[in-house]
Amino acid sequence: MLREICLALSLFAVSALPCNGAVVQCTAEDGGNDHWYEYIYAWVTHEDSQDLAAASTYDDMTGYLVTITSQEEQDFVDSLATASYQVGGGQNADGNWGWLDGPEAGEEIGVSGWENFPVGEPDNSSHWADYILSPMWSDEWRTTNGYVATYVIEYSAAAVPLPASAFLLGGGLGVMAFAGRRRRRSVSAAA
Repeated sequence: MLREICLALSLFAVSALPCNGAVVQCTAEDGGNDHWYEYIYAWVTHEDSQDLAAASTYDDMTGYLVTITSQEEQDFVDSLATASYQVGGGQNADGNWGWLDGPEAGEEIGVSGWENFPVGEPDNSSHWADYILSPMWSDEWRTTNGYVATYVIEYSAAAVPLPASAFLLGGGLGVMAFAGRRRRRSVSAAA
């Protein structure tokens, strides 16, 4: 009997912890962006975390190193992490800080109206600070280079363009409605 109780308690305790490889959605209903996130507890460099994230897939979506563009997303990702983690942004060749990964790749950080650097950062005072780390000891980002940390993979479905036939159908229905309206006017004018 004691063995069964211990087993049940240990299963409950393990299920309550975030685990490596668990993919979790940050739903719009909860204030999120409907993207999926996977926290990886492996201590690697920023370059390695980018490569590993890009090689990952979930439900036919290709992963990328997390790009955090809102406080809600920051809070959600922080809730998954159990250690400091790499963020998919860094310093580009021009010395500006931008997103290196995901749909935001190439955009300057803060374009969304939100970023999480401490006041006065990044100040580019150090030639070795090229990447972003979200440390557990602070609620703000830090710049780093060569530091090993865990990482978070983000997955988001690409926007699916409407097929041209949908536009043609809509246009055709509009023309038919307009023609039907003109015809009703001419019939009522003749009467």
